[in-house]
Amino acid sequence: MRSEHGPWARLILAPLVLAIGVVGMVASGVRGVDDRADDHPAVRVLDRVVAIGASATAGFGVVAADRSRPELGSFPVPLAAAIGGSFDPAVTTVDLGSGFFFLDPSIVGSRAVDKAIEAKPTCVVAVDFLFWFLYGGDDGKGGRLASEAARLDKLELGLALLDRIPAEIPLVVGDMPDMRDAVGKILSPSQVPTPEILAKANERVLAWISARPNAFRFRLADTTARLARGEPVPVAGVKVEPRPNAPLLQPDRLHPTFRGTVTLGLQVADTLATAFGPPVVDRVVRDETLVAARTRAVAGEQEAERRTARRVRTPTVGAPAPPVSETEAPAGAR
Repeated sequence: MRSEHGPWARLILAPLVLAIGVVGMVASGVRGVDDRADDHPAVRVLDRVVAIGASATAGFGVVAADRSRPELGSFPVPLAAAIGGSFDPAVTTVDLGSGFFFLDPSIVGSRAVDKAIEAKPTCVVAVDFLFWFLYGGDDGKGGRLASEAARLDKLELGLALLDRIPAEIPLVVGDMPDMRDAVGKILSPSQVPTPEILAKANERVLAWISARPNAFRFRLADTTARLARGEPVPVAGVKVEPRPNAPLLQPDRLHPTFRGTVTLGLQVADTLATAFGPPVVDRVVRDETLVAARTRAVAGEQEAERRTARRVRTPTVGAPAPPVSETEAPAGAR
């Protein structure tokens, strides 16, 4: 049926329709970028993603090569590179993972949080940041662990550090995995919490996440449980199948392989997509092979930037060398 309104009527109605649309957008929750992070446009969350944590974040034992950049040879692949490669276009990421986290979680963790804040992130990812605040044989204060129950006190130290990150910044926090499979390989029995303490720790972590604005759970415990059972890992709408010739965990059963790191990166992307919806959802690359190639490219670019920075910082003959922080150490140091 043809409209009964002439061109003049359409000219009069058009501004009214536009005005109604704008009012509707405001009423439905579209707000400015200066509001709290959970009200931000989703695209802002991906502006600058900072990854803090232990050896899984640092990419312990994970190396790759990019055929398009043969001059680089092999180079480390931190989780930050896999996060960047899981989006299209790739997002800017900052790697603050440390392979030395286990030596002194409080000191290393505090430095990582300080550097993360200084980096002015739009999102912080802490997949395994809390791990050594539960595992290990220390009390987090420079002494030995007095009892199993003291692990929960140690966990509070890690949560307090994460609390220093401004609440308006989205924060992805990993829960506590059961890593008993690594006992006898890289962990000793005394470093591993009992099932009862592990359960209480997860209850505390989930309560902390629920109480904090803009905090989101990363299901690390579920992923490691699936790997222990040899089950596929569902991520970003696909299932990553464990394969004998391409496992997701290294032989120590604690650290992810290159493929495992790619999977973790995709899971981070999936977590953010679930939390923030479009347009984050639309930017997630839902193809493991493609994300792997993109991860190599991102890691290669980061390695090239590091080498350039080292050349710039090379001291003259006789001048003292600048100190190397724990986050600048090679990923394979742990």
